[in-house]
Amino acid sequence: MKECLRILVIDKNLETENFLNKTMKDYISTIETATCIEDGIEKIPGLNPDLIFLDLGLPAKNFQETINKIKIINPYTVIFLLLDNDKY
Repeated sequence: MKECLRILVIDKNLETENFLNKTMKDYISTIETATCIEDGIEKIPGLNPDLIFLDLGLPAKNFQETINKIKIINPYTVIFLLLDNDKY
């Protein structure tokens, strides 16, 4: 039986979502996107994502604080941190 994952992508561009749709389409039940951290955090309670892809290139005061907020809302969500290599 295939696992159907709920995924939240918090990223300013669609490349991550497109990549996931192509490579993991058989395992995804829902994929939502947010282009800023605040919108992404607001979507977590309704989506209850299994995986979150978080772009470290987005403006944030403190990413540790952002991760803590996510873990308070859903402590079992796995968070993948993304970094655009061209910028750093």
